[in-house]
Amino acid sequence: VPIAHPISNDVENLTKKVLSMVKYATKGKTMVRGIKEVTKIVRKEKAGSNSLVILAADISPLDVISHMPLLLESKNVQYIWVPSRGDLGAATLSKRPTSAVIV
Repeated sequence: VPIAHPISNDVENLTKKVLSMVKYATKGKTMVRGIKEVTKIVRKEKAGSNSLVILAADISPLDVISHMPLLLESKNVQYIWVPSRGDLGAATLSKRPTSAVIV
């Protein structure tokens, strides 16, 4: 059960638009995926205010990604949750599920 807010399936078609944006960024090679890499970029302040972090809401255990919302809010980086990490992985044109992506 996803316990995340703001989650994109609350708004009509927002999940499709977010995943489409990730796919577009993947083709343009302006996207980084993975919790470790996203955290590194945000901590080194390479992510500007125009960056967006997409997090998967169905991660288990939640401790893996529980530090991200606090870090992102302290660095003023926008973020949104999508319902499925499988869909997020497919949007990055990968066969593996992905937990975090920065665009």
